[in-house]
Amino acid sequence: MIRIRASSLPAVSECPSSLLLHKDAPTHVAGERALLGSDVHSLIAEYLRTGVEPVFRFPQDEERAYLFRSWYTIWAVGDPVNKVAPLMSYFLGAEMVIEQEMEWQSSISYSGGALLSGHADLLGFRGDDLFICDWKTGYVDHRFTAQELGYAFLALKMFPEKKWKRCYIMTVWVRDGFVDVNDGIKPY
Repeated sequence: MIRIRASSLPAVSECPSSLLLHKDAPTHVAGERALLGSDVHSLIAEYLRTGVEPVFRFPQDEERAYLFRSWYTIWAVGDPVNKVAPLMSYFLGAEMVIEQEMEWQSSISYSGGALLSGHADLLGFRGDDLFICDWKTGYVDHRFTAQELGYAFLALKMFPEKKWKRCYIMTVWVRDGFVDVNDGIKPY
C-alpha cells in the first residue's frame, strides 16, 4: 500500500515517481525551521481552543511571538489586501474543528491501494459550505495548493453525510502577512 500525506502532494504533483520513494524512504528528521513551525501551530491551536494568548517571556521566544502575533493580526483583523475579513467573519460563527486528522483509503488494487491522510489546521462547517484553513510559517509559496485540495478531498470523504455546495480554502502565510484564498470551489 502506498501511503501519502496531503502535505507531500505538492512534491508528488511535481514528481509523481516520488510516490515510490515514500514506502522505503528513511525517516525524516525535522530541522529547526520545521520544529519552529510545529511549535507555532501548537500555540495557534491552543489559542483557538481556549481563547488564552500564550505568554512569551524569554529572548529565545522572539520569533515564536512574532509569528503568533502575525497570525493573530491576520485572524482577528483580516487581510485588507485580499479582503478576506468578510469570509473569516462569516466562518467565525461556523462549527469549527481544530487540527482534524483525516484519512481515506482507496480501493484501487494497484500496489495494494493507497492511503491518503492529512492534518488540517482548521475545518469549518456552515450550512452547505466547507471552510478549510491552513497556516504556513514559511515564506509564500503557491505550490501548496495541492495540499489544501488534498484536505478538501479528505473532508469530503470523512463527512459523506454533508453535501457541500461550496468549499473555501484559505492559506494564511503568517510570516509574510498574506492570505491566499480559493473560494467557491464546487466539490460536486
